[in-house]
Amino acid sequence: MRRAGGKAVRISPRHDVEVSELQGLVLSGGTDLCPELYGQPAEPGQSYDVPRDELESKVLDFALQKQLPMLGICRGCQLINVRLGGALFRDIKNQRKLTSNRTMIHPGKKLFVRTDSMLHRIVEHEQLRINSLHHQAIAEVAPGFVISGTDADDFTQAIESPEKPYILGVQWHPEYLPYMINQAKLFKWLVRQCIE
Repeated sequence: MRRAGGKAVRISPRHDVEVSELQGLVLSGGTDLCPELYGQPAEPGQSYDVPRDELESKVLDFALQKQLPMLGICRGCQLINVRLGGALFRDIKNQRKLTSNRTMIHPGKKLFVRTDSMLHRIVEHEQLRINSLHHQAIAEVAPGFVISGTDADDFTQAIESPEKPYILGVQWHPEYLPYMINQAKLFKWLVRQCIE
């Protein structure tokens, strides 16, 4: 965020922040969301970070009410989607046909960007190289949102809302790719939205 001109503060169950002072929001990656957030039962034996789910849901609700610019990354993208009425695939490993589901921090997958999307206006490319650290994915897009990027297996890699153009969700991790100009543009977009 600093490279993009912004100042980040950490929010977590252990890091108390006055949310009324926020000008924008990054919802980062992490553990799987509890399936109960999208109307499915929790899996027996699976551990979920319920305190984080609850805190981030409250902060997200506040940001939506105030129409704060936000960037959802991986888990954050999934949280935006399910909080607004969408659903997830719990595990996409067996559904992959053309791409690997192997965790890769470096850009080993190809993103196909819809040319009429806000994402395309931000990154200014129809294809990007992206990384992959997830085994869950968006199954149903939240009402009012559209898919603006997919991978070779047609899994959703980016969502946005024409009705809420201050929200962007991406399934990959651009924060691990700061050396790639088009990835850095995502954070510059967020800071620009906050300033405006």
